[in-house]
Amino acid sequence: ISSTLNRVATSVRRKLLKEIQLTTGAIQRDIKEDTFIIKSNQRKTIASIIGKANLIPVGKLNPKQTRRGVTAGRGKTRRTYRGAFVATMRSGHEGVFVRKSRSTLPIKELFVTSVAGEMQRKIAIHRLMQLEAGWIFKKDFPRQLKFRLDKLKL
Repeated sequence: ISSTLNRVATSVRRKLLKEIQLTTGAIQRDIKEDTFIIKSNQRKTIASIIGKANLIPVGKLNPKQTRRGVTAGRGKTRRTYRGAFVATMRSGHEGVFVRKSRSTLPIKELFVTSVAGEMQRKIAIHRLMQLEAGWIFKKDFPRQLKFRLDKLKL
């Protein structure tokens, strides 16, 4: 059962990454860094997908400097951040910033939602994950069971 649950969790995570990518405009690689799977084993027959609460910086959403500010995102999720600017810090960190006041400093980096926040906010994502998990489990469990039984017969 645990190998089936782990396979289900991996497949559902893949589907989850695609859904969050569509809503946030972030690259799947960046979203994947903020999710992890707690795998099932013989003692614990539960597999979980956990989303970290780290905010996704706007700098990872393909920002482009314009006259009005910065546009960031991909496809339909692209939006304009008025008064913002793209800057590279001395450390090499590149991001999208906005000034807190009229003076040059201090500045504040802009972020979009976190993966965990997106997972909580979207009821459709919960339903999709449950349906996907049930469908994959129904398909994969009999195959895994047959495989294990055939292995025992030898």
